[in-house]
Amino acid sequence: MVVIILLCTSVFVWYFLDGMRAREVATAVAKEYCRQVDLQFLDGTVNLRSIALRRTIDGLAFRRTFEFQYTRDDNIRHHGAVVMMGKQVENFVLHHEEEIDRLPG
Repeated sequence: MVVIILLCTSVFVWYFLDGMRAREVATAVAKEYCRQVDLQFLDGTVNLRSIALRRTIDGLAFRRTFEFQYTRDDNIRHHGAVVMMGKQVENFVLHHEEEIDRLPG
């Protein structure tokens, strides 16, 4: 019984620490990219949007999608995403939302 509890605790701690490392990498990637292209990275962090277990060449890995917000002109928030496969960045996406002119009345 004690072995099962220790095993479950170890798996939970590994999962938590692995997620924290992935989040740190995703935050650093988003901040650096925004700095390079003169965008303002908002809120100082990324948020986990989704997680899935995927098969890779090396075995199984977690595919995590982190979402963040940025602005170009301090008026409109845009969304971006960093997709991590294990500890590697798989994809980086910026979503440019168009402003919609509102009709009076």
